[in-house]
Amino acid sequence: TSYSLEEIKKMPARKVITTIQCGGNRRSEFENTSGTQWDIGAISTAEWEGVPLCHLLKDKNEKFIHLEGYDGVKTSIPFKKGANCDEDVLLAYKMNNEELPRDHGYPLRVIVPGYVGIKNIKWLKKITLKMKK
Repeated sequence: TSYSLEEIKKMPARKVITTIQCGGNRRSEFENTSGTQWDIGAISTAEWEGVPLCHLLKDKNEKFIHLEGYDGVKTSIPFKKGANCDEDVLLAYKMNNEELPRDHGYPLRVIVPGYVGIKNIKWLKKITLKMKK
């Protein structure tokens, strides 16, 4: 199933306040690590607005939700996390009551409260469901 951004914005929305922290936060304090050498600044809190992912997953019973951004970043979350409407997983198009800024994932970002930053995919390109075996 494909949805345009306009179609997503017409769906019932929800707001969630959550803190996102990069898994590499404070990486600069360790020797011989790869990736961006973050100090203590890779963390922030914002109010996100968008469509609960669970609304797009009704009547499905899969194992994983694979997420891919236009920048090539790929990750996955358990299906039960994204399909549970009590978990607040969003397809966000607003941040702090404004259109999502480009550096925070415009036009669409996945927000996964309680999970490390890399699971909150920016510039969302595709969602793929993996069936249970």
